[in-house]
Amino acid sequence: MATQSSVVILAHRGDLAAVGLAIAMHRRGRCRVSLADEYDLVGARIVHRPRSGWQHADAGVAGNGSAADLVELPDGTRITPATDVVLCRIAALPAAAQSDPGRQAYADAETNAWALSWLAGLGDAVVNRPSPLSLTGVEPDLLSLQRLAAAVGLATPDLRVAANAARSPVHPGFQPFDWPAAGIPRYYATTPPLDTGPPLPRPLATGEPVRPMGRALVLGGDVLHAPAGLRDRIAALADAIGLTVCEVGLGQARSAAEPVVTGVSPVPRLTGPDQPAALAGYLQRRGHDRMLRGSAA
Repeated sequence: MATQSSVVILAHRGDLAAVGLAIAMHRRGRCRVSLADEYDLVGARIVHRPRSGWQHADAGVAGNGSAADLVELPDGTRITPATDVVLCRIAALPAAAQSDPGRQAYADAETNAWALSWLAGLGDAVVNRPSPLSLTGVEPDLLSLQRLAAAVGLATPDLRVAANAARSPVHPGFQPFDWPAAGIPRYYATTPPLDTGPPLPRPLATGEPVRPMGRALVLGGDVLHAPAGLRDRIAALADAIGLTVCEVGLGQARSAAEPVVTGVSPVPRLTGPDQPAALAGYLQRRGHDRMLRGSAA
């Protein structure tokens, strides 16, 4: 029997899309697939010796890790530089429970820093290269998305951002966003205005009404569930962001003749009936190609 490639899916416990993806890959029987959650990673045996800076392929290692890097999960599964594909759907890896809130915050930061260094060290085995803000890959905010989309010829909804809501009245017909605790909103999702008193001196983002049109799925250079005229530009947008696999929200707005981009997520929801199978096929092909490259080296 020919050697099979190895694929590891890292996902939060309860991520049913990841479970469905792993089942789809297992049924195909074309690779060895493992599914691990955050508790498996917290309980793993870890050997990680980060190098200084990003390295090219050297002695079988692509990234800033060491050939001796090892994450051994409680069930015995090993994730090493020889693993062909790693798909991470965990944005931030928490630490084991601590008795003190201060210690918990410190432990969470240390654990996430280790996970970032480890995933970066695995190089092109990781589907979306992790970023300091998310282990799953870059997740652009709406202001960054406007710039990136415009550069590849895609439209975004009309958006207005103000530093002080008390001094910036809402434009007629626009609706406010639910502003996150940190950073700028990443998804174009307006909320009905609430009569909660006078505007407060805090950031405000508002936008024009948008009718959702679904989400396109990007798998390498292929784009599913998008109008034919947009597919090449959506693929170019994902490439400009630095994502190999992602989900791109689409909608209709009065400010644009074509569908507009409402957000990009490195963690596809896989809600379409054919999406788990499509991603499974992509991961299997990627793993097979990487295994062949390693055999030829």
